[in-house]
This record gives sequence, C-alpha cells and structure tokens, in this order.
Amino acid sequence: MPMRRITRAIATLTAGFAAAAPLPAPPPLHQGWIMTRADGTRCLTGGAVGSILSTRPCSPETPGQDWFQASTGAFYNGPNCIRAEGTVVRVAACDGADPAQDWWFVSVIRSGRYGPCLTEETIDRSGTGVVRLRTCTWRRDQKWRSAS
Repeated sequence: MPMRRITRAIATLTAGFAAAAPLPAPPPLHQGWIMTRADGTRCLTGGAVGSILSTRPCSPETPGQDWFQASTGAFYNGPNCIRAEGTVVRVAACDGADPAQDWWFVSVIRSGRYGPCLTEETIDRSGTGVVRLRTCTWRRDQKWRSAS
C-alpha cells in the first residue's frame, strides 16, 4: 500500500514536466549594423560566400551590413556567417562545428575568446575599408559598436 502512494506522489509531482512547452531559443546577442568606433558612419560589410569582409559607408540598402550574433558566437547575415582564415575574414556558409566561426564581441571583435581582433586597416578612395585580423591592442581601429 505505501508503494502505491509513493508512485502516485511521484506521478503527481512530475506530471507538469512532461507537458511543459520547450524553451525558446535565446535572442541574438547582437542584431543590426556593426560600426567602427573611429567613424560611426562606417559599417562592417559582408557579401556573397567567399567575399572578404570590409567596411563601407552604412546604408539600409546594403544587405551585407545586417549582422546577427547567435549565442554560439557566430555572426550571420541571412544564411551566411563570417569565418577567420589566417588574417583574412571571409563570408562562408554557416557551420556550427567550425571554431573559425566563433567570435567574441566586447568592444573589440575577437576570433574566438582569446584570438586576434578585427581591425580596420585602411580605407581606399571608393570608401571601402580593408579589415584584417591582428593582435589585439585595443586601439581605436579595433573597436566596434553595435547599432542595436
């Protein structure tokens, strides 16, 4: 008899757990434009898979400037992500198992938790900035801010 009471008590206590709705995914850590601290009118800009990340004047008509950072660390723009390849950062198909797509955004944007920082090196006459991965120095050319 006591065994039935224990079984009923356990069933009563756990009944709500099986019927609970799944938890929603967390919101993106960042969404929207990522602008340089040196010039708030310049945005991180991607493009098609294989293109090299750059900076350009911010514009709502430029789809390669809308970035979302997932809780996994990946920065994505539509179905594509950014991937570290040596000192170059390219747009690539998203791959959650690829450590080269893991980024930390805390004023600087680091490749992985302790990797090199995204750095705007030069800006050409057309307004396109060269972006590369360099040792983190926390200088102004390595600082970024979120529009969100």
